[in-house]
Amino acid sequence: GVNTQEPMTIGSSEIVTISNWLKESGYKNGYATFWYSNIVTEHTNGEIEMWTVYEVDYLTPQLWLQEKSHAVEYPEGEVFIIMPADKIVWYEDQAGGNLVFQTDNFRVIGFEDISDLNAAMGR
Repeated sequence: GVNTQEPMTIGSSEIVTISNWLKESGYKNGYATFWYSNIVTEHTNGEIEMWTVYEVDYLTPQLWLQEKSHAVEYPEGEVFIIMPADKIVWYEDQAGGNLVFQTDNFRVIGFEDISDLNAAMGR
């Protein structure tokens, strides 16, 4: 059959579940790709600030539909990445970060701060 779902609706209920957990857990800053980043921002009324990236493997910021400062500034304090489950091999091969939450199709990896995240990314 033909998949007639819009990309932003695929997995969106899981992202809402993740958003609820992140908010309850006190996270304020995170990374995700476009379709998921904006769901977190919307669902938390902007209480969780998202850095929208092209790919969670590299964290290169998209330069549209987010704060311009995200192109040059990093988040402060604890930070997370929302990662599709099929990308989890990246996490398992890296040092640092903790699997803090998961759904069927997504994993949330938490880091103490941006320097821990950058170290895990090999930067």
